Amino acid sequence: MIHLRLRFASCLLLLFVGLGVPMIAQDRMPPIPPDKLTEEQKKAVEAYLAAQANIQKIYGATYPRPVQMEVGSGWAELLRSPELMLTVNAMREYVEYKPALAPRIRELVIMITGRQSSTDFMWNSHYAVAIKTGINPEILKAIAEGRRPTGMLVNEEVVYDFCDEWHSNQSISDATYAKALAKFGETGVVDIVGVYGIHVGRDEQGVAAATRRTTRFRAQTH
Repeated sequence: MIHLRLRFASCLLLLFVGLGVPMIAQDRMPPIPPDKLTEEQKKAVEAYLAAQANIQKIYGATYPRPVQMEVGSGWAELLRSPELMLTVNAMREYVEYKPALAPRIRELVIMITGRQSSTDFMWNSHYAVAIKTGINPEILKAIAEGRRPTGMLVNEEVVYDFCDEWHSNQSISDATYAKALAKFGETGVVDIVGVYGIHVGRDEQGVAAATRRTTRFRAQTH
């Protein structure tokens, strides 16, 4: 077995599970009032907003989802650790906008991980993006219902099997790894893992898993 035990991604998984899902309890870490921010936190907010403005400038006209231009859910919690917040945002920017994967494949990984982690906020916020990148709605319907989709393209099957095996076994077999390597190359395989790892609970949104309660998974399928 070739074990893809990526400890950095695993730490992100634990940190980021569940943020952004509809909440039903009072925040344990509510947004920090502007007049209560430390100097380090103020600088982090400025750097975060500058990074978002740059993303908007470069990708805003082509990316099929609005660029968040505020320190919203998830980031408000991460602001307690400013350096971590900026580090997470830099990784999130890469995996969402710049991976060595076709947009359709990137979104398929996100949708699979959203379902596996029952993170309906992530699923629903990316559903329209996934459709626009060319994923068949019937494939998404099957994933939402916990079924293996039929009618997938070959590269979609490779991605589905890779993510499903990792989720089920916490490792990747030689055969599954070889198929992914043949389709996407080493950089693509690492980027699949990066997209999966940071999105299993919705990258920037993991702290809220510990700071808020969530409702059950409710997936958009049309």
